[in-house]
Amino acid sequence: MLFDKTITFYEQVLRLPPAHSLIVGLETLELNCYWELDPNYELRLESDAAYVEQFRAIFTEAVHCRLRSAFPIGTMLSGGLDSSSITCTATQLLEQSHPKGGGSKLPTFTAVFNEITASDEQDYIQAVIAQGQINPM
Repeated sequence: MLFDKTITFYEQVLRLPPAHSLIVGLETLELNCYWELDPNYELRLESDAAYVEQFRAIFTEAVHCRLRSAFPIGTMLSGGLDSSSITCTATQLLEQSHPKGGGSKLPTFTAVFNEITASDEQDYIQAVIAQGQINPM
């Protein structure tokens, strides 16, 4: 199934392609690719557990980098594997940085379409929220 990967939940707000930045001038828009996947790169580790640990470390660092902000952050929580993993990891990292509960809850934003029951992931959304330290908006 092909779909437009630039669409978002918001009217007239489009998503950039992966690994791209956008420079906006008074009369210009400049789209730049800042990274490309090397299709020839192979990662060889000694065990399945090593692959799991390597993925976990890279994934956690990727989420951690996005938590650094001068402005409040939040997550889009659809209930799918990607957004649930990001939200749970962000929550764990925020708890680690405020171990005595001094941090505020992570705002999450969810769009639920009751008419499309085939893609209803509300049970998964609720399971993530039940983990705590999340403020559903």
